[in-house]
Amino acid sequence: MASIRSSNKPFKICKVFECNSLTRNTYCKDHEHIAVEKERKRYKNYNVSRDPVLIKFYNSKEWRALRDYIMAVNYFLCIGCSVPGTKPVMADVVDHVVPVLVDWSLRLDPSNCQPLCHACHNTKTEKDKKQYKIKKSRKIYF
Repeated sequence: MASIRSSNKPFKICKVFECNSLTRNTYCKDHEHIAVEKERKRYKNYNVSRDPVLIKFYNSKEWRALRDYIMAVNYFLCIGCSVPGTKPVMADVVDHVVPVLVDWSLRLDPSNCQPLCHACHNTKTEKDKKQYKIKKSRKIYF
């Protein structure tokens, strides 16, 4: 009987100089804290350029509840990839049909939300930037 492997990824050497430990990830168990720290730093730098009002909204209990509801109602499937006869694609983002920067009042409207996979979300975001002429530094004013 064949043994069941936890991952099909091949082993490779840890990315830290002179560490010869084998791992399926970038870093071995002894150095995985480096990856966590890099991700924390990347996210902090990303948030510096974002509007604090948006950060607060996307961290709110109301948005998280709506996001979970939209995903559950749509069975966690991307509606951008849902073509009859094709394999379903799992969604990992809940997107606003009309961006929050365009119409703030629709931010918690379930009919303005849709589950998308990462690829569909990136495509739609680029389309929205052109359509609504959204600039990265745009702030929300009430």
